[in-house]
This record gives sequence, structure tokens and C-alpha cells, in this order.
Amino acid sequence: MEEKKPKKTENFFIRPIGYSLLAAVLVLAIVQITRSAAIIQRVGSDNLRLVQEFRDVKEGVIQYGQDLNEIREYLLLPVKEYALFLPEEPAREEAGRETFGAEITRFASETGTAYDLEKKQKKSYEDFVALTKNADFKSKLSGMGLAMGRMENTTETAALKLFEKKEVFSQLSLKKEKAEFEIQSILGTDPLGASQPLAEAAIAYLEANKDALRALKTRLPEQQKAMAALWEDKEIGEALSQKKCSATVNPMETESGFEYAVKNRDGQAVLAFRINRKTGDFILADQSYADAAALKPVLMEILQKLSGESETERKIERKWQELLAFLKNPDFLESLQKSHLELQPEKREEGRVYFDLTNSDDKNRVGSVIFETGTGTVIFFRASDGVEVKEGEPLAAGSKKNF
Repeated sequence: MEEKKPKKTENFFIRPIGYSLLAAVLVLAIVQITRSAAIIQRVGSDNLRLVQEFRDVKEGVIQYGQDLNEIREYLLLPVKEYALFLPEEPAREEAGRETFGAEITRFASETGTAYDLEKKQKKSYEDFVALTKNADFKSKLSGMGLAMGRMENTTETAALKLFEKKEVFSQLSLKKEKAEFEIQSILGTDPLGASQPLAEAAIAYLEANKDALRALKTRLPEQQKAMAALWEDKEIGEALSQKKCSATVNPMETESGFEYAVKNRDGQAVLAFRINRKTGDFILADQSYADAAALKPVLMEILQKLSGESETERKIERKWQELLAFLKNPDFLESLQKSHLELQPEKREEGRVYFDLTNSDDKNRVGSVIFETGTGTVIFFRASDGVEVKEGEPLAAGSKKNF
């Protein structure tokens, strides 16, 4: 016969305790939530009360300010516009909506402009490629004694050189980013195709300028060679040497022509002139000269009048003249007399000019005003302590020198 197992009784005691604890936790949570809600409600009420009190204070201040303005107006004094009287700024949301609208407008405008430019860029490149295959264009070039080279293509430009007897005569170009056509020649750079098809514009330009281009291709090198010879001229060389100046033998090519310069010892340009790109004439001081022979006497005259000084030397000279003028100033000389001082004549030694100040009674040297000829610096020397003070420094400062 099987033994009966005893029944477990632990659960009958544990479950009621667990339920009791759970109920207690729920009660505490409800109490806490109720208290928090009451606190939030109280804070909200306090905030509303503070806002209302602030509005009341603001209205009182505004009324007080208006009363003050009435009194000022009665006394014929200008009324004041207090900050509280000014209208409130629009809400941030409104400003945000305006900015948002402006952004949409700008986006639409920039997108449309970019799309139009992209179409123009594509069309201009297609036109340029078509030009290289245009039989009529090639035929007209041939009639002028010109031939077309291969198209050169980069990320920024497309170019097509035109040759005359294997020498570059001119060049057609497309600036891809701006979708603009240009023609470059010895005359400079000119736009093409603004009001007519590219092929027609190019032929029209070449027809109008081919004779001038051919003449300048000969004249400009001859003028540069003549100028190189002029720099070797004995009289011109002596004039440059006297002024301690130098000349640029090889000109710098610019859009307007070929630029020459005369420079001082600091490398600063003191004279400039050019060969005009479109005429081949020399241009000096806004006057035109057909050849180097006509240019030489004018150039000589200008060179002889040049100071040849550098900007630093000019500044030092101006400072020297200012110092001399001040030392001769009657008011300054009168102040010396009141201080029982006399200004002695200048004496020079080792890059300095000294103007000694002596006592008018015993003739002893009490100080000096010193001018440094290499820098233009004025220095004050006190004989009592052997201190030198540069201009602009406190007179108590300085460096002691042994004499």
C-alpha cells in the first residue's frame, strides 16, 4: 500500500504576503503621483500669477511713462520713447516662416539659373565641335590662306588653332564654365558669337583683321628688336648708370601690348612704357612714337630727370628736410634760449649727423639731436647719463653709450 505524501502548505502563506506587498507598492505609487500632480498644478498656478503680475507692473510702468511724457510735453521738453512702448518683436515662428520662404525662392532661382547655364554649356560645346567639322568654314579659311588644326580639349577650355604656313595665326577658344567663345591673336583677345553663329562670327573677325594681323606679325618683333638695341645705346646706358637704374630688356606681354620698365636699385619701377599691341607703336607718357629713333630723345630726357632714388631713400630725405626745418623754427630756437641752450652746427661721423646742444653759460655739451642717415631715425642723447632715446620712446628709456 502506497504511503500518502504530505501536501505542501508553504504557498498558502507566501501568496497573501506577496499580494499585500504589491498592494502597498501600488498605494504608495498612487499617493506619489497624486502629490506630484498637485505640485505641478501649484507651480503652474504660480507661473500664471507671476505672468499676470508682470503684465500689471508693465502696464503701470507704461502709464507712468506716458504721464512723464505729458509733463515733458507741457514743459516743452522732447518726449521719450521708452523700450516698453515699442511693439513686441514677431514670434520666432513667424521669422522662421519668412526665412523658409526666402530659402524656397532662392532655391528655385538658383536651380533655374544652373539649369539654364548647363544647357548653354552643352549647346556651346556642341557648336564648337560642329565648327571643327564645318566644310564651309574650312573652305572660307582656305580662301584666306589659313588652315585649321586639331581641337584641343581640357576640363576648362576647348581650343582650335588656325595656321598660316605652319605658324599659328590665331586661336578660337571656348570657356566651358561660362559657355563663352573667344578668339586670340596678336591683337589680343576678343569675344565671339554673341549675336551671330560661331562660324560666321569667326570668319567676320578674320576677314576684318587678317591684313592687320599679318602686318603686326612682322612689325612687333622688329620693334622689340629695335628696343633691345636701344637699351645697348651708349647714351641711354650712361643715363641709366648715373641714376643707378636698370631696364627690363625682355618685355612683359600684357593684353594691351609689350611692357618695358626702368627700375631703381630697390627694384621698384620708376618708368614704364610699352609697344602697343594693335598698332606696333611705342607708347610713352600717353604719347605715340612710330619707331625707336623717335622714342630715344624723349626717353633720354625723362631718364635725366629721374631721381633714381628708392622709396626708402625718398622717405629718409623727407625726414631730413623736416628735421632741418624744425631746427630752424623760431619758436624752437626761442625755447632753447629760455632753457639756456644753444644749438651747434651739424657735424657728421659714421652714418650720423649730430646737432649738439650746449649750455649758453659754460658752453658744456648737455645733449645732442642725432639723425641716422641710413634709416632716417632721430635719436636724443643725454650727456648727463650717456643715454640715447629714439624718437617715439619715453625720454626715461634708452640705452647707455660709452663716449
